[in-house]
Amino acid sequence: MYALDNLKDCIKKIAECDITKLVISKPVSKSGEFIKIVCEKKKTGYQFSKYTKTQVFHENVPFDCLYEKTLLL
Repeated sequence: MYALDNLKDCIKKIAECDITKLVISKPVSKSGEFIKIVCEKKKTGYQFSKYTKTQVFHENVPFDCLYEKTLLL
């Protein structure tokens, strides 16, 4: 449980910063759904791009939802 709490604290600190781009790569296991996840700041919020071997899925979230959305990844 300590590692999960530490991870949540790190994500919260990152979300509180004025980030322009966040890249999450190197999946925990090869059976994971996504190879890489990129979060980029846009005019109206953040856009998450989730990469599989053959496709990219995009999702837009408001600025104030960055922390909650990142926790769900």
